[in-house]
Amino acid sequence: MAIKLSEFQLGNLKDLVRLPSGKASMYVEACVWCMDQNEHQNGIELDLTINKKDYVYPIYWPEDKIEIEKIRSHYNIDDALPFGTEAIAFFVCITHTEYDDLQRSIRKTGIDYWLGYKNADPNLPFQNSGRLEISGILRENDKNTVEQRVKEKLKQSSQSDITTLPVYVVVVAFDRPYAKMVVKNANS
Repeated sequence: MAIKLSEFQLGNLKDLVRLPSGKASMYVEACVWCMDQNEHQNGIELDLTINKKDYVYPIYWPEDKIEIEKIRSHYNIDDALPFGTEAIAFFVCITHTEYDDLQRSIRKTGIDYWLGYKNADPNLPFQNSGRLEISGILRENDKNTVEQRVKEKLKQSSQSDITTLPVYVVVVAFDRPYAKMVVKNANS
């Protein structure tokens, strides 16, 4: 049985992960674009699985700040899917881990973000932290599933296994909507 939890308020994304307000707005708009493409309404419930435990989160966006017609005409799958996926993944990761800060990683590390702590030493904010790899699917099909993506992303993240930091893989499928987070320790 899934545990129903308090909602994701997409409008709070900026404060949750300390994003610049412009970037936070873009993430929210991209996520709304993905939801709209699947004909989901504000308040749609996101099913979430973390290590075989199920949760349900209603997702809300600030309708007074969302211009849906403009979003429809100024985003496409190439930009909206990765950023919309990140919006959901940030909420999942910050809400369900001990980490409360993110830093974009460089290419070829096999991960998207380093996870850290807001109150860490400012010179070493991501020391003893974690890794985050994110992937999104607008609509699942037989050849493109959440389970398949999780396996691919776990393998991909091994590029940064020179560290012993855990990696969190979050895959989001907007058609259900559904998200899954899997945790892998580098030496397992």
